[in-house]
Amino acid sequence: MIYWLFMLGIAVIVWGVPALVCLFAFKVPVLQSLLFGFLFGSLLLGILEALGILANSVKRLTKKKSRKP
Repeated sequence: MIYWLFMLGIAVIVWGVPALVCLFAFKVPVLQSLLFGFLFGSLLLGILEALGILANSVKRLTKKKSRKP
């Protein structure tokens, strides 16, 4: 469950940041900035996932540490 919350948080950040940059820096309409953010964010997430960086880092963050007696 925590794994999917991390993934959702990363996706919101990766999709939201380009949309906000496009909205405020380039003064484009809201729908165009959301579309740009979704497309750019999906491309970035696809590249990270293909390289295996995203899944490994999230699994490492959410892995339960075993206690040795």
